[in-house]
Amino acid sequence: MHTISSLRDLTVNDCPKLVYFPETGAPASITSLKIHDCKNLLSLPRGLIVHRDEHHSTGNNNNFSDVKSCLQELEIYECDSLPASLFIEGRFLSATIKKLNIRSCKGVESLAEKFIDDLRSLQEIKIEDCENLRSLPKTLHTLSQLTCLELWNCPALELECFPPLPPSISSVYLEECPKIKSLPNHLYRLLYLRYLTIIRCESIMCFPDEGLPPQLQQLMVMGCKNMKQPVREWLTPLTSLQDLNIDGSVGGVGEEEDLVLPLPSSLLHLRIFNMEKVERLSSNSLSPSLQTLRIWDCPKLRELPQDGLPPSLECLWIQRCGKLEERCKKGTGCYWPLIRQIPRVELSDTPRLESIT
Repeated sequence: MHTISSLRDLTVNDCPKLVYFPETGAPASITSLKIHDCKNLLSLPRGLIVHRDEHHSTGNNNNFSDVKSCLQELEIYECDSLPASLFIEGRFLSATIKKLNIRSCKGVESLAEKFIDDLRSLQEIKIEDCENLRSLPKTLHTLSQLTCLELWNCPALELECFPPLPPSISSVYLEECPKIKSLPNHLYRLLYLRYLTIIRCESIMCFPDEGLPPQLQQLMVMGCKNMKQPVREWLTPLTSLQDLNIDGSVGGVGEEEDLVLPLPSSLLHLRIFNMEKVERLSSNSLSPSLQTLRIWDCPKLRELPQDGLPPSLECLWIQRCGKLEERCKKGTGCYWPLIRQIPRVELSDTPRLESIT
């Protein structure tokens, strides 16, 4: 395999008996390596994922470790037999790597600190459904090109203090990580952060003391039932926010009959979910520039704002809100004259997937 010098993309999929790659390694010309569903694989291929010390420890120019790797993208899915510390000796990544995606690898428990060394090109880290992952490197902030960090369904990942992130970060996604107890400090200093998603992270109780960066454009906070910090404290300063997804478990919203959200005038898209006690939607909760309003699973909600909906509204979705849906029915509902000019109106007791994501 190592002699195929023109090979750029290598995908190995559904090979349950594969244990090792050839000792001679894989071609250093490979830029994309994807290994999916190889349950018994014990190690990653050598050659394009080089131990940095091997290059200097041998005088043999024909040795695979003397060839500089071109690897830029590495995907590892459903490879349960890989070692607990996947990169413990720095053996498996080259300085050219840009994207790292690890999914459903039950054996992986950590990314060692040496994993970070010299990875100045790394732009994206995605770790999904790794049920035994227990730690992250503390030196994430040294990844000067990192723009995206996603952690999904890592139930054993226990972080008392979330490692600091580099100034380059633009997107952070955390979902179903119940043992993460805090967000990174100094979030407000991350001037390029535009997208922040926190879903079902029950141990996060508040945002950092300094708050969120005011230039944040998209924010989703849902299923964080212990985050009781008042919503006005962290939402009001977000003067550039364009997209907000929020449910009744966060910051005391949804606990009163009147829903009042301190929204900026920049907001274009609002989605509210699972607010069982809310009966009325305040006009103060809708920005004058709002284009999309989606309301889901608010069974007691029956009143829209007395002042009406913003004339800029282009899309109104109402699902699983029986009382309000009845009042918005075409022709017969008392709110129909109020909403008939909206280009797209959808009412449904059983929302389609795209209407709630």
